[in-house]
Amino acid sequence: MKIRNFFKKTCSDSPINSEELQKYKFSTPHYDDTKNKEIEILKYAIDNKEVKNIAIQGEYGSGKTSLIKSFEKQYGYLNEYKILDISLATFGNTDNKIETIEKIILEQIFYRVEKSKIPLSKFKRISEVSFREALINFTSFFLLIFSYFFIFDETFKNLLKSNFDISNYNNFIVCTLFIDFLILFFYFYKMLLIIKNSTINKVTSKDIEISQIDEKSLLNKYLDEILYFFKKNKFRIVVFQDLDRFDKIDIFTRLRQLNYFLNNYEGIKHKITFLYAIKPSILKNTEERTKFFDFILIKIPYINSHNSKEKIIKYFEKDNILIDEDLLKYVSLYMHNIRIINNIYNEFLFYKDKLNINRNDKLKNTKLFALLVCKFFNTEEFSKLEKSEGNLHNILKSKNDYIKTKKSELASYIAKSYAEELFNLARYGRIYIDQNNNSGYSKQDIENNYELVSKLVNSCKIFDTYSEIDVKDVNKKYQKKIKSLNTLSNSPLKDFYKYIDFKNIEQYKYADMIKYFIEQGYIDEDYDQYISNFTYDDLTDNDKKFVLNLKHKKENLGFDYKLSNVDKVLDHLKSDDFTCDFILNIQLFLHLIKNYKNYNQQFSNFCKFLQDTNPLEFYKNLLDENCKDVINCLIENINDFWSIVEKIENKEKYLKNIIKMASKANLNEIFKSKNMQIYFSNISSLSFIDPNDENTSKNIIDIIEKFKIKFKKLNDIKIHHVLYNHIIENNSYEINIDNFKTLFAEREENKNKFNEKNYTFFKELKNNKPFNYIKENLNEYIKNVFLKLEYNTKESEEIVIELINNNIDEVLKKEIIKKQECKFYSLNDVNKNLQIFIIEQNKLICTIENIKYLLNLGYNFNLIVKYLIQNENNIEQNILKECCELLLNKNKNKELIDFVYKKFKDKEKLNSSTIKQVIQNNNEIDKKITFLYKQIDNLKTQDILDILNNLGGEYKKIALQDGKHVKIEIKEYNYKLLEKLKEKHFITSYKKEKNYYRTIVKYNE
Repeated sequence: MKIRNFFKKTCSDSPINSEELQKYKFSTPHYDDTKNKEIEILKYAIDNKEVKNIAIQGEYGSGKTSLIKSFEKQYGYLNEYKILDISLATFGNTDNKIETIEKIILEQIFYRVEKSKIPLSKFKRISEVSFREALINFTSFFLLIFSYFFIFDETFKNLLKSNFDISNYNNFIVCTLFIDFLILFFYFYKMLLIIKNSTINKVTSKDIEISQIDEKSLLNKYLDEILYFFKKNKFRIVVFQDLDRFDKIDIFTRLRQLNYFLNNYEGIKHKITFLYAIKPSILKNTEERTKFFDFILIKIPYINSHNSKEKIIKYFEKDNILIDEDLLKYVSLYMHNIRIINNIYNEFLFYKDKLNINRNDKLKNTKLFALLVCKFFNTEEFSKLEKSEGNLHNILKSKNDYIKTKKSELASYIAKSYAEELFNLARYGRIYIDQNNNSGYSKQDIENNYELVSKLVNSCKIFDTYSEIDVKDVNKKYQKKIKSLNTLSNSPLKDFYKYIDFKNIEQYKYADMIKYFIEQGYIDEDYDQYISNFTYDDLTDNDKKFVLNLKHKKENLGFDYKLSNVDKVLDHLKSDDFTCDFILNIQLFLHLIKNYKNYNQQFSNFCKFLQDTNPLEFYKNLLDENCKDVINCLIENINDFWSIVEKIENKEKYLKNIIKMASKANLNEIFKSKNMQIYFSNISSLSFIDPNDENTSKNIIDIIEKFKIKFKKLNDIKIHHVLYNHIIENNSYEINIDNFKTLFAEREENKNKFNEKNYTFFKELKNNKPFNYIKENLNEYIKNVFLKLEYNTKESEEIVIELINNNIDEVLKKEIIKKQECKFYSLNDVNKNLQIFIIEQNKLICTIENIKYLLNLGYNFNLIVKYLIQNENNIEQNILKECCELLLNKNKNKELIDFVYKKFKDKEKLNSSTIKQVIQNNNEIDKKITFLYKQIDNLKTQDILDILNNLGGEYKKIALQDGKHVKIEIKEYNYKLLEKLKEKHFITSYKKEKNYYRTIVKYNE
């Protein structure tokens, strides 16, 4: 019906000018008026007396017929080149029997000339009876009747005599008999002709009766007729076209035999040449070609699939029509002759003009041409497409199914990739939107729940077990992905190519062409715009522009485009028109809101599109209308509407309008959304609320109470005192620095205490409500305030012990200890789990009592040594020495021995036991000797001898005190030791010899 109406309208249109008409191409043979080489070669062959069978060989569309017609135009007027053209063009399923071919040839031969030119032909023909012939026959018949009565009827004779003078009666009878004789001879001659020709009524393969030549050949059966025909008609050239369509080689044999008879018949004095227009493949064998033909003229194709693209591109360039050249290059592969190109191009011009497609509209020209190419090669399927039927129609109109499939696939991918990135940022195994939500979400929860992902990406804050995660960049990235997913309906059909099931068209010959057109976007769901010529006569120009822009997706006219008659515009819109951005018009949507009962389906479609695409600018323009109906409509029809509003700039203004204008039910509805609660809790200032607007203030207090709102980051203290008191008394704020500064620090005089001793600050507040709130949420307070305040390091030891002895996380206890500057005088009141950490952090004041306490509790000796060494500069030297001696008596720790050696070798007086232990447990001889001579004054004689004895070697000989000589290696430390030993009378003298000191030991009896 679409096409029928289309053509009806076409016929009624006004005629186009001659310039437009000249764009259309004809597929008829091309006449060449010039004497080109091919024509001259053909003439040369025909002029040759020995050449009687000529083949013009070339593919379809190569110009074989054009060559013949050009030759006929130039030489056909001459008798020696008189042409009889026989065309055997056939279409569809035709009987391919050779007798049928011969029948067609005979019919075209004998029906080419008037019957009068072959009067003796036996073929029965319909002939006209002229007036002259009828008059002669009637007169002859009348004369015969008159003669009969005149001679034999006496009554008739007497009647004549009484009225006429017939005195010469005998002469008159002789004359009458002579005329009758002539008339009878004439009829006898015609009767003989009739009898002679009565044997053939018509040419059929069933009439074959002659057996002596070839009973299967009609050409042989009617050879006499053919010879007679060519004798009476001076045809010199017989052209056979389209014989190759039948694919019957035997016909060439029979025609060559016929040509032989014609050229050897004595009654025909001139040469008759048979000219065959054939394709190369009909005679595949070389010997067959040379056997059948005396001369073969090769016709190179003018157009084939290799060069057709230049031709078709030239057509478009000549007519200044913009089109995708990639499409032309592709379709040219299927266009192997000029007829195909011309037919498709003509149809394209016709449709383009009727659809008023601008020659510069490249996209539409491309889509129309692709559709018409598809029509040419897939006629049957295209016919179904026009009636909105068939497999191709089902593919093109199933976009919604492809969208659902792709959405599901992408949603799953987005959920998994988002979960992966989110948990790469988190330090612990669960994610929280609200820290008060103890359950949280695992990675698997998020991977399997796209709705949860949509919720998370729009959340302002996300937490792991202990702290907030910085997800700003990740969420921004996935917000774009989700928006892209929600706008899939705007994507062209080609974007869903991999989801299309082509199994129902695979059997089509040109299925690959259809698939390619869909893949490239040349054919899509809007195909019906190119096969119909729908008009919009009932619309104003303004409204018509809107509808056409919407349907053709030309340009977006803007949200504020003015419509004259919205009702008429809506009458012209289909459901599919509500699936792209061009539908977004403020006036149109407001009209639907006010008249939703009359346009229920259109209203639902519009709201669905808004839900799927989230057009923020359109929403902003709608909300700027400050219309109560708009706000209530959007809350009622757009799921989680606030998650959209919060993306709009200056959203506080829209929040106020929502609170003021939304019905109580809708206000409760919108605040059911976690996004709304989260946004409202994230608001930084409540100063936009007019203190005099009691209704709005009451609404906010009701919302805070009902939904247990806790403000996350208030930074403006200019709020109504009633609202302020309500927030404080109901703990409607999160525990963090910003809220504490806004709600407390800015209102108290002692700001230094807030910054340096924050816990003490709240403990000393007159209003104990905040401090109780802190104690109930101590973990949160420590994480978000106590540890984050940069200068909060001045808490007393008493406060720190109070905090770390509370039931808070061990990690936080350690962070408190690290942050505070105070040190512990004792560990008696500290939980044992933290004592080691305090020591490691060097937060315990170093005293002999604390060393003994640690030793008594059996703490790791290395830890105690490290603790002592760390505090070497924080305690008095005598206490340090006392601690070292105490520890050395407990353990010969190498680190301690090295420390004592470095610390006391030059300064302090150590007891003999400590000196001995340092020397004995030191592995380096130079350090042993050095420490000995430095501390030798603090040792008794026996202690010195014991040490020398333990040193072994030559030193042991000195300890024997036997007056003998010993050899001591020359070293600086040995020199200093010998000086001390000499001074102490352990040796009498020493002198330097070669590499040693010769030493004389003192003799003691």
